[in-house]
Amino acid sequence: MPVGSFGHTGFTGTSLWIDPTTNTVIDTVQVGAPDTFRSGPQDMTDDGTNLYAVSSNLQALQSVDPTTDAVTTGPSVDDQFCGQLATAGGFIWSADACTGAFYQLGIDGTEQQVVPSTGVPGGVTLLGKQLWISDDTAFNPDTFQGSDAVVEQLD
Repeated sequence: MPVGSFGHTGFTGTSLWIDPTTNTVIDTVQVGAPDTFRSGPQDMTDDGTNLYAVSSNLQALQSVDPTTDAVTTGPSVDDQFCGQLATAGGFIWSADACTGAFYQLGIDGTEQQVVPSTGVPGGVTLLGKQLWISDDTAFNPDTFQGSDAVVEQLD
């Protein structure tokens, strides 16, 4: 990797590497490793200024300032970061399938709000200025498949 780049490698083959000179982010996941989903960076999002990455083994939001290469790790939270992230209204939202809830985090990583899921959280996205969530209300943990999903606006 180029001089000035930085990152993290997980013990199951996952890694996150950032090169601020070229504004390149590389996120790798080893296919087939049974614990891959629980050990390396799970998802990333940005707010137009900073990059935010999460890892379930840290249970904390990490902020990367690409202009200074500074990495800040927020406090440990209940969110295990087993799902998607989205940035909305100055907050980071997480759909956490491990705890069965949607989490609203401040950009400093502090937990602001927890919204219980009606099933298994599937994802979060911002459309305009409205946050939307998907919830799988009939999830089979034996087959890891869902059969009944709900998409709704979160107020």
